[in-house]
Amino acid sequence: AQGYEGMEDYQSSIQIYDLLVKRDSTSDNVYYARSDAYWSLAMTNAARRDIEKAIELNPQNALYYDYRAYMKEEAGDYTGAIEDFTTSLNLEQDPNIYFRRGLAKINISNKFDACKDFKKAEELGSEEAKEALTEHCKL
Repeated sequence: AQGYEGMEDYQSSIQIYDLLVKRDSTSDNVYYARSDAYWSLAMTNAARRDIEKAIELNPQNALYYDYRAYMKEEAGDYTGAIEDFTTSLNLEQDPNIYFRRGLAKINISNKFDACKDFKKAEELGSEEAKEALTEHCKL
């Protein structure tokens, strides 16, 4: 399935993931991977359904919350994205996620909290956050 994805043959990839789900419907990683393939084909409802299932099966995986947050951002649901980024950060500190959460907060006009996220991301080594601090936060 991953080989097909590498060749951007997402339909074939999904067919293999479908078989894998039939064999073992408890593999959160398969749901996550199939979600990514669906997303690549702009099949957003199917992608969301699968990432939800992956989270249900493994709620301790920060990456799954990040991915769902990206989907929510794409749909303009910045508040929902912030919630997922926050859950992710409670599981694992990641400068990129602080940065992304800061951007989502900028989109809902929460500049104060966005600047706190950019600062934390910068402290953790994010160069992008340093630029965002300069652009959005007059300290």
